[in-house]
Amino acid sequence: MPGGMDTTDRIDNRNIEDRNLKKRIELLERNLEDTKNDLIDAKNTFKKIMNDLTKLIDSRIQIYMDTLNSNNFNEKSETESVEPKKIENNQVEKKDIKEEIKEKKLDISKFIEEFSQEFDFINKDEFNDEMENDEIMGKIIELIKRMLGIKDNEINEKKKEIAKLNTKKDELENNIKTLNSNIIKKENQNKLLEEEKVGLERNIANLNHKVNELETSKNELEDDIKNLKTEKTNLNNDLESKKEEIRKLKLDKGDLTDKNSKLNEENKEKDKKLEQFMKLFEEKEKELKSVGDLLEARKIYDKYLSMETRILSKLDNVLIQRDFESFISSGYSLSSLDNVWDIVKIEYKNISNEDKETLKEIFSFFLNQINKRFKEAKYGLVQVEAGEDFDAINQVDLSQNSKGKVTECIFYGYGFLKEKENPNDEDIIARIIKNPLVLTV
Repeated sequence: MPGGMDTTDRIDNRNIEDRNLKKRIELLERNLEDTKNDLIDAKNTFKKIMNDLTKLIDSRIQIYMDTLNSNNFNEKSETESVEPKKIENNQVEKKDIKEEIKEKKLDISKFIEEFSQEFDFINKDEFNDEMENDEIMGKIIELIKRMLGIKDNEINEKKKEIAKLNTKKDELENNIKTLNSNIIKKENQNKLLEEEKVGLERNIANLNHKVNELETSKNELEDDIKNLKTEKTNLNNDLESKKEEIRKLKLDKGDLTDKNSKLNEENKEKDKKLEQFMKLFEEKEKELKSVGDLLEARKIYDKYLSMETRILSKLDNVLIQRDFESFISSGYSLSSLDNVWDIVKIEYKNISNEDKETLKEIFSFFLNQINKRFKEAKYGLVQVEAGEDFDAINQVDLSQNSKGKVTECIFYGYGFLKEKENPNDEDIIARIIKNPLVLTV
């Protein structure tokens, strides 16, 4: 059914939107993770550089202090009198201190070599000279202290940004969980809708099969009627031929009397056959009309079942919805039509335009079927066109105005038809039973 196809389209569109949202969230999570890793790598690199610089500065300070101690030691050795053995020990200790200072300077030179390779824009010789300069080293120490303060602030800011990103990530993960829950609910709803769709399609297939059977029966009846019409034409032609023979035979007297009597008998038999044919023709014609009415009723019944459930519940005791036969039998009654009119009058604001048109079609169909019980139509619809002046006597204004122009005919009225002198005369309402329902302005 069309309604079913629309539901499926809406479900497919929602599924596509949910998948696109999940992809965007996953991409954002990967970007957040990459940013976090980059910040951690930068932080580790910076820490390594700062540790190496700290070691270098500590070594430079230690060399400087050891050099001072060595000079003091030499001055003291020159001014004091010492025993040969002590002098020898002092010389050994002095040699050890010099060797230690030399090793530390080698370590510093090794660091300068590696540092210069890491940062190729640094001149190794100039950097070594500057590291030997006490005044420059003092400035470097102060600069590094300030840099450490600044970098710590930057690291703290980065930590805050990472914390915010982690908070945002947690919010997104919660949103993803909520979306996944909603997706599961929607998938369950889709399954139910698919099951309902399969059931409806099965019912439609069954109804279509019945309609095809009725169409086949209708075609067969039409073929029978065509054959009967052909036979009728042949009989009429034969009858005319016989009559012509009778007219000729009447001119002959005497010997032709017996023949004339025989022909008259044949004519009577032909008349009987023609009469029988006419009866059969009328029966077939009525049967064909009945099949046409049945097909129309079937379509109306399908429309009726597609109306809004709330309105169907109001009409359930008036037009029975259980099956097609119950619907037909309950509609062949003026009291049922009166009840439909009363329900529309009360519920018209809650009935969609499409459902109102369906109820109008049902009302008109059953009134027409009731008229077929009589030799001539007894009842007729009362309609009002938009733009007509409101008639307070013959119309019911649902807008509760006392005058004005009709803006819409909500529902038909009906009444008794005036007897016709000529069957081709226009239908005229002699007395209204139910006034039409209108809106005015």
